[in-house]
Amino acid sequence: MNFKNSIFILLCLLSFNCISQTSKKSVYTIKREPGPKASKDGKCKFKIKFVGADGKPHKSGARLTFNNDTVLPKIDAEGIYQGSFPEGKCKITAFVPYWNDIITDSIPFKKGEIITIRLKFEAKEIKNR
Repeated sequence: MNFKNSIFILLCLLSFNCISQTSKKSVYTIKREPGPKASKDGKCKFKIKFVGADGKPHKSGARLTFNNDTVLPKIDAEGIYQGSFPEGKCKITAFVPYWNDIITDSIPFKKGEIITIRLKFEAKEIKNR
């Protein structure tokens, strides 16, 4: 085996190792749509879509924190949790076991809008002990 082949094989092995160690981060997107000007409870409506790493809806085991209040959301068969929040800003943290957490920036909730927040989770890297 010549020197060029040895270097090529070494670089391939190192790049494969680096790629396999790369962990994807969970991400979120926000979509705003016009909604009712006033809801019955005077709050802003929202939907949260839970999506797994495979792109399919996630239906259970999630925990959400809105600012400092934690809830165990009831997620439907399509991976959607619906609710309402008072007008103002809210930071949301989403936890699902074995997946990377999602922490949003402060999201402004406004009356007259329906906010859809899509949470796409990626698996946590398994660490050797």
